[in-house]
Amino acid sequence: MMAGVERKFFQGGSTGKPPKYSITDYHKEHFKTVGEIMAVSIVQGGPPPNFFRDWCYGYISTGEMDRDSISKEDLTDPELSQLMEEVEIAEPEAMYDLLDRITACGYSGPATWKRKEEIIKDLFVPGLHEKPDAQFLMGAISPVFSELGSLRRQRESRIINFLQDFIQNIENEEEENSFVVEERGTPVKITESDLDDGDSRETESTGEPARDEEEMKEKDKITVGCFLQWLTGQAHVPITSTERERFKILIEFDHDCSVHYGTHTVCFPVVNECSNSITFPTRHLCSYPEFLSIITQAVMSSREFSRS
Repeated sequence: MMAGVERKFFQGGSTGKPPKYSITDYHKEHFKTVGEIMAVSIVQGGPPPNFFRDWCYGYISTGEMDRDSISKEDLTDPELSQLMEEVEIAEPEAMYDLLDRITACGYSGPATWKRKEEIIKDLFVPGLHEKPDAQFLMGAISPVFSELGSLRRQRESRIINFLQDFIQNIENEEEENSFVVEERGTPVKITESDLDDGDSRETESTGEPARDEEEMKEKDKITVGCFLQWLTGQAHVPITSTERERFKILIEFDHDCSVHYGTHTVCFPVVNECSNSITFPTRHLCSYPEFLSIITQAVMSSREFSRS
């Protein structure tokens, strides 16, 4: 839901987005509905809307605008960017030709604002909200083991080791695919999945424009956030420390799938997102290549919110 709101009503790059300039959405009170969705998501422990630009967060939380804090990077609308460039190079007498376009943008004179407490800001501004990583995910795993020393316990421990290796490997791959961009003169590290349409910032290493989201998006790639969402239905770290401490993913094991399903050659893990649990079929996960093949196919084939 939150990702859909971000795509439809906001535009910009991975370091923050303002709402799209749309009089139609404004008059139809779509932005009001968006605000209500965000409030409910935060209260119910859902994903926070941490994709706002600094100035946008300041405005919605105080109702006032600090013009001095806004730079060219904060402007994401192509038409407004062009207007700003024309204003910058315009001679004094040429400003009259731009007056109608300037006033149409809602310019009404100077104003000032003060930010709200920083403790609230991380729910809206990117970079301040913690993203899931391998350490968090493995810390949340709670396996239900068989008796210590039994053959079943050995198989279960081996699968947990496979799971740890898998999670660490997908995080390492994310790190390898990340790169640095310049944001207001400051290097910012992002991954390919962070890129959005219209993000034309330059990479530190090549100086070439960052590629479009459509070119960068690789739907067959599994990330830590993607795997967490497949397991639990959410791709974010719980917001409060209390929620993080309570957050657990139950790992169970099925040693008798042949009894349940008869003769078969492949068996997939059973995920129940509503209860944050997954059951692994032990007889089909005897080696890491087998584990990798089955878990990858399972994640790629069943990403929707359901019991898969």
